[in-house]
Amino acid sequence: MTREPVEVAKDPRRHDLDALRGFAMVLGIVLHGALAYMPAPGWPVQDGDQVVWMQRVVQAIHGFRMPVFFLISGFFTAMLWERRGLGGLVRQRTMRIALPLAIGCVTIIPMMWGVVAWTSWRATSMDPVAEVTVAEDATIWSAALEGDVETLRVLVAGGADVNEADEQYRTTPLGWSVLGGHAESAAVLLELGADVNRAYGNGSTAMHTAAFLGRDGVAEELLNAGADLTILDGWEQTPIDALAVPEPMTMMIAGAMQLELTSEQMLAGRERIRELLAASGIEAEPAESESMLRVVVTWLMTFPFFHHLWFLWYLCLFVVGFAAVVSLFGWVRVNVIPAVLIGSPLCLLWLVPLTLPLQWRMGLIGADTSLGIIPIPKVFAFYAIFYGFGALVYGRCGVAQRLGRGWWWMLPIAAACFPVGLWMTAGMEGLEWTGELWVVRLAQTLFCWLSVFGLIGVFECVLSRGRGWVRYLSDSSYWLYLVHMPLVVAGQELLRTQEMAGWAKLSVLVVGCTLMLLVSYQVMVRHTPIGWLLNGRRGKSRAPTACVEG
Repeated sequence: MTREPVEVAKDPRRHDLDALRGFAMVLGIVLHGALAYMPAPGWPVQDGDQVVWMQRVVQAIHGFRMPVFFLISGFFTAMLWERRGLGGLVRQRTMRIALPLAIGCVTIIPMMWGVVAWTSWRATSMDPVAEVTVAEDATIWSAALEGDVETLRVLVAGGADVNEADEQYRTTPLGWSVLGGHAESAAVLLELGADVNRAYGNGSTAMHTAAFLGRDGVAEELLNAGADLTILDGWEQTPIDALAVPEPMTMMIAGAMQLELTSEQMLAGRERIRELLAASGIEAEPAESESMLRVVVTWLMTFPFFHHLWFLWYLCLFVVGFAAVVSLFGWVRVNVIPAVLIGSPLCLLWLVPLTLPLQWRMGLIGADTSLGIIPIPKVFAFYAIFYGFGALVYGRCGVAQRLGRGWWWMLPIAAACFPVGLWMTAGMEGLEWTGELWVVRLAQTLFCWLSVFGLIGVFECVLSRGRGWVRYLSDSSYWLYLVHMPLVVAGQELLRTQEMAGWAKLSVLVVGCTLMLLVSYQVMVRHTPIGWLLNGRRGKSRAPTACVEG
């Protein structure tokens, strides 16, 4: 069943949601800009002028930014379908989302990789100060990375926990030994009581990392200590599966982490690990067909094809899902669902239990990163809930204006949930259904939903009526986000050698990049075919639904 396009004269443009969408997009510039000034594994630029509190800001932004974006996306998708019918919805989304994604994959993404290669060249060949300064006070993690066994023994004797993951990278000391390739420090940690199967990060164990990087010396120590080869990590892979990850992907990740590892060392190490497993009677490879399938799926799931444009791919998939639902079942106006369960805080009674199992499997507040062609299932499902709820909000007449009315108490509670959501998170990756972990994951889930609802309420109070400058920034935000990444990374690299505080560098970076991008929008985009593609033609006849989520 499809719905014919209808004229909806009484449903005005939602200036507040349009502005909130733009706000979420522009926050992406702040978030990516800040990654150079905090420990961020894999980020191409790590500035020596680190800012301690920057990580908390990034974690908070990450916790609500994309959830609010996808909720608004679902709202506008339902609105477009109601007004233009299924055909009109698909045509509009093809022009505004699918086509910009295709163009971006052959322009913006290659430019981004070029900038990353340039920063790597400067870091290794031109600029010896590229390495981030290490704190003078040794930690159990830095000692493990450096293979300093004497310091490890002293620190553990002084009370350091051999199984505690560091707060920044969420990696155990044993994991750091693997990254550094130090079999001796791994052996000492195991001797001192390290759990060989303790999970960290996204569910990986030290054996996953050893197999992935071909650290055969460490792998032998782990196998002798009883490493479990059946544990699944966040990618649903066992350590044996990690042996089959393609060489280019492995070396790209190792290079991004600035590990001292060559392709020859990695391949030889993996072959040695296979020999160790074979000597123990363990099949080192899955069946050939299964192995190839896992390799292909893993590659499609983990290789960053879309980089920061991944959200466009998700929107394409969500629109396909929405179209399938309305084609097969029609659109029930959801009037059978009491409005109080959609447009009031009581909706948390079913939204939180629905989201909590997915948040439980994430590493931080909000969803993990998923940049591949095949979305990571838990991440896709997490954002699908917000997208679907946004469509329900539009479908249930009258609740859209009530959803965020309690912002004055929602945002303070969300702020209180944030530190609880960070509490002990770094050391909880290996825990199961403990009471403490229940509290942490529940706080993380509540932070996401209450932040989203609270921001919707604030923007409705402040920006429910149209303002020219707000409309301008909302329209430009799509362009700003699409093209900001190469400029931000290049700016981080140029600022890295300047004698400035980290917060000052970030301020210069964000303001400078935003101004340059706004100028480019005004000159190159706004009144050109690019602007028509991204935001539709301008003019009085423009339909209210022309506001599109980037």
